[in-house]
Amino acid sequence: MKYVNERSFAIVTLCGIVGILLAITIQILNTSGIIVDEFITGSITLREVQAMTIIIWLLLGVGISATQ
Repeated sequence: MKYVNERSFAIVTLCGIVGILLAITIQILNTSGIIVDEFITGSITLREVQAMTIIIWLLLGVGISATQ
């Protein structure tokens, strides 16, 4: 049982890191002008897009670890 808990923690941590790296990539692409402001409007800011990216990846990691 100990192995399962460590593996679940590792999966969620890895997915969180991937989410953070994607959020950083979104920031870099936005400041470079590659991403046009299609997703970023007056009501949705860049930080919200980044936060949702991280949250989605964390939920994906929890889902993957729960199915194993």
